[in-house]
Amino acid sequence: MTQPDVYLLGRGKAEELRLKRQIADLAPLSDPQLAEVGIRAGERVVDLGCGPGGVLHLLGLACAHK
Repeated sequence: MTQPDVYLLGRGKAEELRLKRQIADLAPLSDPQLAEVGIRAGERVVDLGCGPGGVLHLLGLACAHK
């Protein structure tokens, strides 16, 4: 038996916009955290549960060959 797909905050356009605003608000805090973790150019990383992909973009920038 399959389980219902229940995401309490919703999956509509309003929720997507809320997540994108949250990503923008938290980006200045995320960059130093990624630097502290020690991600270097060329490394492979994974973002589990990335939502609309905000942290994924920051990880891509941190891993990019410079």
